[in-house]
Amino acid sequence: MTMIVSLLNEAINEDLSHVNNCLKGNKLSLNVMKTQSMFISTKPKLESLKSKNESSRLKIQVNELEVVQNTKYLGVQIDDSLDLN
Repeated sequence: MTMIVSLLNEAINEDLSHVNNCLKGNKLSLNVMKTQSMFISTKPKLESLKSKNESSRLKIQVNELEVVQNTKYLGVQIDDSLDLN
């Protein structure tokens, strides 16, 4: 499982780099300090990852993104198992 998480982190970080370069190319910027990441899955899979201490290291440039379990988006609370509150 660790290898899968490592490959996913690498692929996502590469995509984040492309997004950041595209924004810069269009004279836009991303507020990295406000940017968060969340892994959305079923509760059993999330618990499995947590029990194995598998963590993500998602970065934009040198800034590591905060991993959250829930967030507010357009006034709606969303958690990592997609339970809407």
